[in-house]
Amino acid sequence: MTALLRPLCLMLLVMGGLPLVAYGQQGTTPSKTSPPPRANPTAQPPAETGIEKAQQRLFTVAAAREKTEQRALIDAAIRAALNLPADALLGASERARVTARSFESTTLTDVGAAILAEPSTGLKALTWLNLRETKVGDAGAAALAAPDTGLKALTWLYLVNTKVGDAGAAAIKKRFPGINIVR
Repeated sequence: MTALLRPLCLMLLVMGGLPLVAYGQQGTTPSKTSPPPRANPTAQPPAETGIEKAQQRLFTVAAAREKTEQRALIDAAIRAALNLPADALLGASERARVTARSFESTTLTDVGAAILAEPSTGLKALTWLNLRETKVGDAGAAALAAPDTGLKALTWLYLVNTKVGDAGAAAIKKRFPGINIVR
């Protein structure tokens, strides 16, 4: 039983940012009066532990899952805009016909906004975009405002109840000078 609980406890300690002392070792805490140890400029970075590698794999899997879910959300919205069946294939000609799309009250995130902005998404005719009550923040706004964005015709953008702040809105205004932003 302890063999099963020990790795779980170690993972929780590391993920929670708590100090970790290996089993069977004496841990010391630095006193407030002692100076921090000096960095050795020639020292190699410490090798990743098994827990760090596992955490990195979990992060990579979660990021890939979010990207897949966001692409599915966007594709479903495009199909709905074009009155296509749920299993219809989406090509460049279908995507280029979309001029308005609402993602209001959906789970669209910064990752989804970045996917919308990709030139490969093919939404070059999109003029009206509603992101109201989504999880899009300044990072998503920066993706929409990137110089290589695929959203070339955007004239209306709704950002009510999003996480987009003044910096994100300013970046979009700079990229699309005549855009109407509703916040």
